[in-house]
Amino acid sequence: MSRFDKEKLDQYLNSDSGNQDDSYLVGLFGGNTTKPEVDQFVRDDWKLFEKEPGKPGKDLSGVLAKVHHQINQWNFSQKPSLRHRLYRYYSAVAAVLMIPLVILSILKWDQRDDGGQSSKGYLTVQAPNHSRVDYVLPDSSQVCLKGGASLTIPVDFAEDRHLKLIGEAFFDVTKDIHHPFVVELPSGQVEVLGTRFTAASLHENHLEVVLEEGKVKATVPNYAEAFILTPNQKLEVIDGLAQLDRVEAIKLTSWKDGKLIFKDDPFPEIVERLEKWYGVDIKLNSDQLAQYSFRGVFMDESLEEVLRMMAFTLPIKYKIAERKRLPDGSYSPQQVVITKRNP
Repeated sequence: MSRFDKEKLDQYLNSDSGNQDDSYLVGLFGGNTTKPEVDQFVRDDWKLFEKEPGKPGKDLSGVLAKVHHQINQWNFSQKPSLRHRLYRYYSAVAAVLMIPLVILSILKWDQRDDGGQSSKGYLTVQAPNHSRVDYVLPDSSQVCLKGGASLTIPVDFAEDRHLKLIGEAFFDVTKDIHHPFVVELPSGQVEVLGTRFTAASLHENHLEVVLEEGKVKATVPNYAEAFILTPNQKLEVIDGLAQLDRVEAIKLTSWKDGKLIFKDDPFPEIVERLEKWYGVDIKLNSDQLAQYSFRGVFMDESLEEVLRMMAFTLPIKYKIAERKRLPDGSYSPQQVVITKRNP
């Protein structure tokens, strides 16, 4: 391989065009190993990215879109594109540097113009479906994003702890009485000083907050007063109607650890949680199933394994149908039918 040319690589990374000559890059990243100076260049590039939070940085969303397109039309007889290999290489470096990009999450910088005044940078952390993404905020607060969720964070987070969440996430918040921690969702917002809780918004007319420790204040549209939650309480708002219940919070927040916990829960509640956990539709073919309950703990088990274990202790049987391909190329949620098993 010829001498490493930093300018060529830098020009390629900063170009939005696909018209560059890829032959040199193929030589750098096409093999199983790279030169030490190439490794160091990429590491330094990532460190520069971290040190300049006010700048938009490198937006890999276009690369990611190409990768997704290639996955959907994958042919095992072909090698992935150069962009794909380069993205994977940067991903590996990011993982070593503990930057939660790649594989588990996607980082995207936005420069949002504030009425023609100074622009403000934002960072978006996104969890792919059927995954969990752990993220540590600059104040040491910890976040765990559930699959499909995204969290938008201001670059000046130290002064403005105001986040925007779509989907569901668990927060373990570092206390700072001078900078309230606010999570804004499409259907309301949650404000805390220091606590452990989950917040979720599955659609624009839904809000759910489960408090594990501390105290939070939830503001909901059309309600004059905010809801103050204490530990082991759940607030759920559906289509503008709010309900505050006493719950065992650990059962509803254990997803962050990959645990699915049931403690003599009624079967309809179990079904609802399985639907949310695995993203499936479950149909009960007998009203008698509602009288059953189940106790157990599952750790990152498949849906079929969970149902199989339940069928050992309950008089039920199940059938998991194949997902159907829709006209737009996507697939319908998996269908599960549970019936009562005769003695």
